[in-house]
Amino acid sequence: MKPLLKLEHISKSINGVSILKDVSFEVNSGEIFGIIGKNGTGKTTLLRVLIGFYHYNFGKYSIYGDERIPLNKDFLKSNFGFATQENCFYDDLTVFENIKYFGRMYFMKKEILLGRIEDVLEIVELKNKRNSLAKNLSGGMKRRLDLACALIHSPHVLLLDEPTAELDPVAANHMWKTLKNINKQGTTIILSSHFLNNVDHICDKIAILDDGFVIEVGTPRELKDLYSQNEEIVIQTFPANYDQMIFYLKSSSVEITNMIVRDKSLVIYTKEPSKVLQIVLKVLHLLNETLLELEVNKPSLNEIFESVTTKKINRKTPDELVKYVENSVEKYKQSQLRERLLKAYPKEVIDKVLGKQ
Repeated sequence: MKPLLKLEHISKSINGVSILKDVSFEVNSGEIFGIIGKNGTGKTTLLRVLIGFYHYNFGKYSIYGDERIPLNKDFLKSNFGFATQENCFYDDLTVFENIKYFGRMYFMKKEILLGRIEDVLEIVELKNKRNSLAKNLSGGMKRRLDLACALIHSPHVLLLDEPTAELDPVAANHMWKTLKNINKQGTTIILSSHFLNNVDHICDKIAILDDGFVIEVGTPRELKDLYSQNEEIVIQTFPANYDQMIFYLKSSSVEITNMIVRDKSLVIYTKEPSKVLQIVLKVLHLLNETLLELEVNKPSLNEIFESVTTKKINRKTPDELVKYVENSVEKYKQSQLRERLLKAYPKEVIDKVLGKQ
């Protein structure tokens, strides 16, 4: 069975700045798919590519195996719903009036629209607020009104940009519950977030996005298994010359998966915690560091996310990126794709590639 959406080596630049770089993943019908990344990593740009608001510079994007469908604006408008981070409704209209307005944008027949409004109000639990002005709603209710406006035309795919941003825990949990219920009715959901722990309980699959690259894709369990054999050693020292400590630890013979600095502590991921601790004590003595705190734990999903994005697993080095683009330019030299490719990567990369030809 073909995936609902498939992206292959998608790249996108805006005003000469490379935002998405060689992005590849698949989304199957009925899934809740999470796109996770820190602020500024390209999550919103990626969602806008998926809904056809942005056209990518290079790569392939297909729906049900057909690359022509993403170019069909009418298809995307009818089958996709999108709720942005910012409120899309009108403050001085009531809840009912806002949803009705968005339904008319999809040219829904009056009798169908009125019935659908009642359905949507029930789904987002705003029936008792139907006559309230949007500006008088709580933050959580405003998010659910945005969701209602995106659902009014019964889309097959619902895209949500940071659906729980700035919500308190109670309102956020209410939103997750609502999204699960929508998904159970057959709607495929693609959402973005900058916290892995926020979405691991709801997503079937997760793509980790870092600096425009997708560096891992998998189920929450698979992502945790990626590091499940590791222990997390957290040490805090004084005067905290962590760069020097990392240098010495990297030159040792013990197996260390990754090291990052977090909250004034050095965090070490390793399958050999006992051996690493022995080396750590020697390094502390060598550098005249005073040990203030030491913990050994299993990493949480959020810590895995931080470690993976810091390490940049599968990230191309500058030389590897030049080589990759070089090969692609040669491959598509007789095609219109070549011009799209030349716009997809940073100017310094393209200059190096063209300089070699």
